[in-house]
Amino acid sequence: DDLSSPHVKIVLDAANLIEPGALDRQDRTLREAFHLLGDDLVLAHAKDVTADGRVVAAGRGGLDYRLYVDLLDEAGFRGALVLHGLAEDEVADSVAFVRAVLDRAPTG
Repeated sequence: DDLSSPHVKIVLDAANLIEPGALDRQDRTLREAFHLLGDDLVLAHAKDVTADGRVVAAGRGGLDYRLYVDLLDEAGFRGALVLHGLAEDEVADSVAFVRAVLDRAPTG
């Protein structure tokens, strides 16, 4: 908003927004992020985070993916949800996890 440029957009990675020890406050953090940035999303990342702040594959941490996907949907986001921060042997499980969450997401 400060730049007033239609060319500056947001790549959102919910796991990066959660501070170590703050998984219990992620609802407020994610809702605030989407309130501030939701209109400018162009890409969403899918990784996870543990209570101590360690980055792990999607589905192996404490990120509330149901809320994350719901907020993406509410923001009208229809772009890519990109897995990263995982090892090759974690891909199948993470894809299955994200697909299961997406299958239960509302469609807007």
